[in-house]
Amino acid sequence: MTTEQIKELLDGDYNTLYDVVRKSEKKIKLGTKTISVTDAIRQYDPYHHDVNDPAVREKRKLEIEGEEYTDSITQETKSSVQYDEVEVNRLQLARQKQIVQSAVFFECGSSITLDFTGENEKEDEFFELIKKVWDDNKLSFKTEDIVERRMIETHCAELWYDYTNDEYWSETMLEGSTRKPGMMLLCKENGDDIFPVWNEHDELVAFGRRYESTNPITDVKTLHFDFYTADLIVLGKQEDGGEWQLDPKDGYGFLPIIYHSQKRPEWSDIQPLADREENNTSNLADTNDYYGDPAMVVEGEAESLPSKGEVAKVIQVKGTSDGGRGSVSFAQPDAMVESKKMEFEKLKQEQFDITNTPDISFNTMSQLMSNGTSGIALRLLFMGPQLKGNKAQKRLHEMLVRRINVIKKMLISFSTAELSELKNVNPAINFKDALPVNKQELIGNVTSLVNAKLLSRKTAITMLGEVSDVEAELNQILEETQAEAKSKL
Repeated sequence: MTTEQIKELLDGDYNTLYDVVRKSEKKIKLGTKTISVTDAIRQYDPYHHDVNDPAVREKRKLEIEGEEYTDSITQETKSSVQYDEVEVNRLQLARQKQIVQSAVFFECGSSITLDFTGENEKEDEFFELIKKVWDDNKLSFKTEDIVERRMIETHCAELWYDYTNDEYWSETMLEGSTRKPGMMLLCKENGDDIFPVWNEHDELVAFGRRYESTNPITDVKTLHFDFYTADLIVLGKQEDGGEWQLDPKDGYGFLPIIYHSQKRPEWSDIQPLADREENNTSNLADTNDYYGDPAMVVEGEAESLPSKGEVAKVIQVKGTSDGGRGSVSFAQPDAMVESKKMEFEKLKQEQFDITNTPDISFNTMSQLMSNGTSGIALRLLFMGPQLKGNKAQKRLHEMLVRRINVIKKMLISFSTAELSELKNVNPAINFKDALPVNKQELIGNVTSLVNAKLLSRKTAITMLGEVSDVEAELNQILEETQAEAKSKL
């Protein structure tokens, strides 16, 4: 959509704008099949899986012989047939959750931090403002929520705005400003339908947000459709199907939106395998309900059967009518067919392998640790998930740079005269490694490098990651070394 077309829509009827923008609702293509964001959410939620849907996994139909009757035409005696429906087992598995949670872990790492060293005190103070907004909005934690929603719904967005808070900037270079930045996550899970608008150069130039609200007193429902551009923000609402009521506001001079997206849900490649595994597990449970327990087979007539709590049980059996000897035996089900067992194992393994999801169950990790697997070997075992996470981190890094740019532009708009020259302050974004580190091995390796003069002590302390202020730690080490040397004199 071109800039001229967007302007034409904004100048025209809001209903037309709403209808045109709504056409860009996201559809997820899976080969020849197309699903919606709602379908993806249902795939993620185990309780909405097909195995729980009676229309997909039907109840078991049992044929029951009914009463005898005489056919009025043939005069033959027949038995009526009746059918009864019996509920089947519906065992859902949360494979999609396992895949998403693992992918989020390796993409975001154990933490995300900002780092910056300015050329002057003013740049350092401006970085502190950025960091304050980052920390107060809990962005390190919310980033994981954003990545999770993106993997599930395939898209979501950050909406940045400001509201009044008189004391927020006290004792900072923005003291006196009453505008505090805030961030809201827009996604289907939170009740939002989002519509990004791209121009002919594939740039995000506008954004639509649709949601509903209900008046708790009158129960009147209101449809909201807000439209954002760099220069104009229009908040529209339609009460109970009435006319649009518009509240236009000046924009920030930039689009206050960070749009996160991916083509398909994180688990889309293994969805058929997950469905098959759930059906197999449910069918196995049905089979066990019918045939899993041993059945007593009596030849002849059983005169007495032991009670439940009886010790030294005795079963008395009469012989058969033709003079044969009575006997008692137990029919037990055979073990699972080997091909069926192989399929169960293969389905689980393929889901992990295709999505690069590590199998970190308690039994698996216990076996690895009991074998004395080294830290380096353990990291190599996670090579697949790490490669996938590192690739995804590049995309996330780009989105976080955009987020920082939005924060910078918003802060500069609060005090343009004082902060306009600081737009080139670009903090570094650091992802801390997700995997646990064998500290003993790391300390040994770092110590060897320091002793060989291949690594400075400052870099060594940074690599170990135990100290927040490296310079202060080096000064403390120097003081302790000098004090120890004096005590020996």
